[in-house]
Amino acid sequence: MNLHMDQSPAVYICIPVHNDVELTLKCLMSISRQTYQNYTVVLVDDGSTDQTEERVKKEFPKTVVLKGDGNLWWSGATALAVSYALKNAAPEDCIYTLNNDTELMENTLEKLVEAHRNHPKALIGTLNVVFEDKETIELSAFSRQMGWPMKDRMKKLTLTQDSLPHHKDVLEVYALSGKGVLVPVSVFEAIGNYNATDLPHYHADTEFTIRAYRAGFKILLSTKARLYSHHKRTGIGTRATQTTFHTFLESFRTLRSPHHLSSLTNFNKIIHGKWYQFYLMMDLFFITGGFLKRTIASPFK
Repeated sequence: MNLHMDQSPAVYICIPVHNDVELTLKCLMSISRQTYQNYTVVLVDDGSTDQTEERVKKEFPKTVVLKGDGNLWWSGATALAVSYALKNAAPEDCIYTLNNDTELMENTLEKLVEAHRNHPKALIGTLNVVFEDKETIELSAFSRQMGWPMKDRMKKLTLTQDSLPHHKDVLEVYALSGKGVLVPVSVFEAIGNYNATDLPHYHADTEFTIRAYRAGFKILLSTKARLYSHHKRTGIGTRATQTTFHTFLESFRTLRSPHHLSSLTNFNKIIHGKWYQFYLMMDLFFITGGFLKRTIASPFK
């Protein structure tokens, strides 16, 4: 059932982009096919060199395109798009953070808005299905471990198509990644924007949802609103990318990796305070263990 625009919030879709124009155009095409049409796309072109701005304006002229100089990264570009949206949105509207390496299903926004109507103050994540294998659900939500010594540590929520509770429209979680998250305007007004200073590329999305959780907002994962994720286009050093010893070491030095040491350190300082060193060491232990496990099946090259 389609929702009527005059009865539902406007959705500001905020997309950070640096090159990969073909993926961006596929993402925008999937948005244009939505059954729910009360939306505005705010795209931040952060120093692309592949004619992203020109092609987007030509093929999707209603898209709002903001410019960056190539140094905004994910957090700065997303925060810029959110700031634009907040200046134009009504209090009852929502902001939807989205990566350009995704494609929405035709009813994604409709299902998100339906969930928002039932949970108007909650942050609601989209269920991300791997584009190359549509039976696989991408890891994008986290539960909360409470027992010592792991108190307050995030645990990745592993879901499969068979294990999904199809009788539930949403699942309560502790945190979300930023690849497809609907956020009421009121949440930004209460807790602020993304932390682009301490977390310029990775972990700002997760930190934002934990900040919201601690401020009393529910964090939900929709089982009905879905998108396709080109997850192999993600940062280096992850399970989705080629595993080599050089890549493993490089992943601690580059902002393009979730293992970037400075960002990991800052994240743990923000989330865990005086205990951050313990949690940082645990992260490094699991990262190293994951690398060693993968290299058993894929030897060093």
